[in-house]
Amino acid sequence: SDATPLLPMTAIGTPGESPGETLPFSMPETPPPLPPPPSPWPTRILVLVIFLALAAALLAFLPIPWENLFSRDGPVPTTEAPPPLLSRELRGHTGPVLAVAFAPGSELLVSGGRDRTIRLWEVDTGRQRFKLEDRESVWSVTVHPDGERILTGSADGTVRVWRPGSKQSPQVVKLQSSPIRFVAVSPDGTLALSGGGQPLGVSDCKLRLWELDSGQLRQELEGHSRLVRGAFLPSGKEIVSGGSERLEKRWDLSGKELRQVDLTDRVDEVTALAVAPDGQTVALGGPAGVYLLPRSSENPPRSLRGPVQVSGLAFSPDGETLAVGSTSKRVQLWSMKQGTLLADLGSHGDAVLSVAFAPNGRWVASAGADGLVRLWEVPRRKP
Repeated sequence: SDATPLLPMTAIGTPGESPGETLPFSMPETPPPLPPPPSPWPTRILVLVIFLALAAALLAFLPIPWENLFSRDGPVPTTEAPPPLLSRELRGHTGPVLAVAFAPGSELLVSGGRDRTIRLWEVDTGRQRFKLEDRESVWSVTVHPDGERILTGSADGTVRVWRPGSKQSPQVVKLQSSPIRFVAVSPDGTLALSGGGQPLGVSDCKLRLWELDSGQLRQELEGHSRLVRGAFLPSGKEIVSGGSERLEKRWDLSGKELRQVDLTDRVDEVTALAVAPDGQTVALGGPAGVYLLPRSSENPPRSLRGPVQVSGLAFSPDGETLAVGSTSKRVQLWSMKQGTLLADLGSHGDAVLSVAFAPNGRWVASAGADGLVRLWEVPRRKP
C-alpha cells in the first residue's frame, strides 16, 4: 500500500484512442531477431544467365558456317580466307528471282523472275538500266557472246531473244510445252541449246539444238526424264547434259550420243550443271551435294563434302573456284584443287535459285526466292 504508483503517460493521437487518455507505462518487448544474410546463389545465377546471353549473342553474329562444319562423312575441310563483302543488294523484282547472268564485260548483270520481267543492272552502281516484260515467268537467262542480245527461257516453253535499248520486238522461238529451265549459246554465237521439263507428271524433257538467227531446229536430243540441264563444252563441238534419272550424257552437234555415265550411287538427281572453262570437268549438283566428273576416264570423279540441296553452280574464269547456291539459302565458294570450302558468302531470306560468276572473277551474283539479287565481292586469296 506504500508502493509508489506508476507514473502515468498520456497518449497523443494514438489510433483508436482519444487524446489525453492515461495509459500505464510498460517496458518495450524484446526486438525480433535479425533476418539471416541473403544467399549469394541468386546473384551468381543472375551473373551466369547474363554471361550465357552475351555469349549466345556473340555467336549469333560470328560468321561461322555451322551447317557446313560437319557432314555425313565427318568435318568439312575449310581454307581460311579474308571475309567476303556483300557489295550490292538489287531490289526491283516483285517475286522470286529465278535466274541471273553476267554480260561478257562484267559491267552488266541480267536477272529474270516469276514477276515476268527481265531486268538489266549496272554492276558498279546497282542501278537498273532496263526492264523488259515477258508474258510468262522467266526461268532462265543468258547473254550472247556479242553482249548485245539476251536470251530468256519462259514458263510457256518459248525462248525470246531481246536487244535491250532497241524498239524491236523480241524474236520468239516456240520449242516445247513445259518451262525452259536453261538456255545456252555456243561459243561462236551461232547455236542455242535449251531444255527444261517438269519435276512431276508428263514432261517434255528433250534438249533442243537450234540456229540462233533463224530459230530453225537442228536436233532434238532424247534420253532424259523429267528435269534436264545442259551446256556447251568450250570447244563448241560437244554438248553435256544431266537429268533427273541420274545420267550424264555427252553428245556431238549431229545428235550422236558419245558417252553415258550412270550417277545412281553418287547423285540423287541433277538440279544444276556447270562446265569448267577448260572443259575438263563437269560439276553436277543435286540434293545430296556436288559431284565433279572429269572429261577423261583416267581421272577419278570427286565429290564436294558439304553442299546440300544444290540449285545453282558457276565456275570462276580461271576454273579454280566453284560458286554453289542452295535451297538452304546459302552462297558458297569451293576450291576445285583442294575440295575445301573457301568462303561462305552469306545467305538470302529464302532459297537461292541461281548463281553466276562475273567474267572478271571479281563478283558472284545470286538470285533468291526472296525477290532479291545480291552481288558478292569475291575475297582475294592469300599468296
